[in-house]
Amino acid sequence: MILYRAIILFNTLPGKEREVRDTVKEIPGVLRAWVTFGEFDVIAEVEASSVESLGQLVRERIRNIPGIKKTSTLICHDIE
Repeated sequence: MILYRAIILFNTLPGKEREVRDTVKEIPGVLRAWVTFGEFDVIAEVEASSVESLGQLVRERIRNIPGIKKTSTLICHDIE
């Protein structure tokens, strides 16, 4: 079974970084999440069984978390 991996970059409302990270970590399909410093406040590594289910995860589960201003999703691909 092919799994699709992505890195999701988050901009949060001020002071909401840890709360967003902790909420994201509880979502099935999220492998890891970190608070970061710089242009983005939180990043998460996720996996899904299809591009469609990855999109659904982002649209329906992640973007609805209070405290998130913006997300950017980077779908990973190994080039051999």
